[in-house]
Amino acid sequence: MRVKSILRDKLQLVVLTVIFALAITLLLCAPAAAEKNFSFKFHVDKDGFTRVAIFFYDDESGGSWLLIPKDQMNCVRLIVYEGNVTDVYYNSLFEGEEEDPFYVVMNFTYVAHGSANFSVEYVMRNGGLIIEPKAIFVSPRIMHEDAGYTKTLTFLPAYATINEKKVAAISGTIKDVKVLRQVDHVVVEASVSSSDRLVVEYEVPSPCNVTTVASENVVFEVPYRYLDFAYDVLNALNEGYRLYANVFGTGLENVKVRFFVPSINDILSGLQGYVPFEAGKLGAIHLNLLYIRGIEGFASLIALHELAHHFLWHIGVPQSKLWIHEGASEYLSLYVGRRLGYAKAAALRENTLTQALGGLESLEFIQQWTPFNTPPQGLQRCYAASYYVFKTLCEKYGETRYLESLFTAFKSVDWSNNTQVIEAFGVAAGNTSEVISMFNKWGFRDGALKVPSILYVERALDAMPFWLEPYRGAARLLVLAAKVLLQHGVVRGSTLMVGAAHFICFLSPYMFLISLASAIAGILLFRRL
Repeated sequence: MRVKSILRDKLQLVVLTVIFALAITLLLCAPAAAEKNFSFKFHVDKDGFTRVAIFFYDDESGGSWLLIPKDQMNCVRLIVYEGNVTDVYYNSLFEGEEEDPFYVVMNFTYVAHGSANFSVEYVMRNGGLIIEPKAIFVSPRIMHEDAGYTKTLTFLPAYATINEKKVAAISGTIKDVKVLRQVDHVVVEASVSSSDRLVVEYEVPSPCNVTTVASENVVFEVPYRYLDFAYDVLNALNEGYRLYANVFGTGLENVKVRFFVPSINDILSGLQGYVPFEAGKLGAIHLNLLYIRGIEGFASLIALHELAHHFLWHIGVPQSKLWIHEGASEYLSLYVGRRLGYAKAAALRENTLTQALGGLESLEFIQQWTPFNTPPQGLQRCYAASYYVFKTLCEKYGETRYLESLFTAFKSVDWSNNTQVIEAFGVAAGNTSEVISMFNKWGFRDGALKVPSILYVERALDAMPFWLEPYRGAARLLVLAAKVLLQHGVVRGSTLMVGAAHFICFLSPYMFLISLASAIAGILLFRRL
């Protein structure tokens, strides 16, 4: 019995071993699962003109998709190397509820003959952005059905100088970076993740061929290759200048404008433009060259925003009041942009600001925003909250007419006195109490609106007992005078009137007692006589 048991166990072991071996053999012999593969090649010439080729491979029939720029839908070139492409059609790209303004989904189906192998090709006028010696290549959005890494090859002119550390992806996820120098090109290899962009900073030794275009008040220094963009921006600035001169009640002379090539860090931070502070005054307007690739008019909106900073500085608004600078500049640039027909660009910018603000109600943090300090809420929320303040007030009190009154009031403000600054907004509205209440609702209290003086004194006067009427009446006359002075922009005089009214309000009980004591003393003295 024992021998039979041992034989039975060994037979079972042999059978299991045979089954396992057959299973392994079947797995090894089974055909591999079909694999779709995308790779991108970018050829960038001396002026930044870029030819894009997207290579696709699959070893069986099927369908897939990828993104292409919306403006290239009718210019795509399809080259088939093996198999057949049976259909191509496009869909709008939606992410959330918004349609993407730049890209569409290119869908395609194909039949493999051994494999399906073809390329999709299009061009980008300004894939490379160049103002010698600086240059940067920013790829189109790399997004397709395959969610893994995508291999890219970028061909730059042979004279380009590049460091591997200057090759990056917008997402920050990149691998397998190599820089290879060939006879005709410098080749950059890299793999980026899905829905990403490749960014390559490089330098070129050629001299920059710059020209100058000017209007009466604006001078634009620009490389010839970007001259058409400069004219578009200059036309917008001319229109904006005329409106700004009326709203601010002043003019400027020889405002200089330049494009600049952004760094990788500039792109990641969202820097659109800036005005440097040089030798105690504002310098030239600098516009991020990347935004010439944006929606029509977007670069002009940036320029209008920066021009507003020049006007605000000219009427005396200090840089320390950054929320006023940025809020007014955002509002004015969008207002003028819509008048110039840049509705889509203005809507895109306003949507960005609205989303950044979210449902935030307390806006007091923008009071601490300066060129040297960004509150914990972050830069985008600072811009959004500042814009919200100006948009709300302008829509309620008369748009640019309100700003005309506000900028007039600003000219006599003591900028070290935060109460005066806030009251100037009320002066422009013709309703100081209401506006101060709005600022209080937004959280403008500790440190910025410590004493809403007119409102505070009016409430104190309402609370005074009737037997203090002579003093209350005198204080009300002073408050009325303060309001009249405020409406005429005489902020310091108004502050003195309010201070006097507050002094009377505070001392009126003591003044009443002194008056009463004096009257009693007078009566007693009269009786003795």
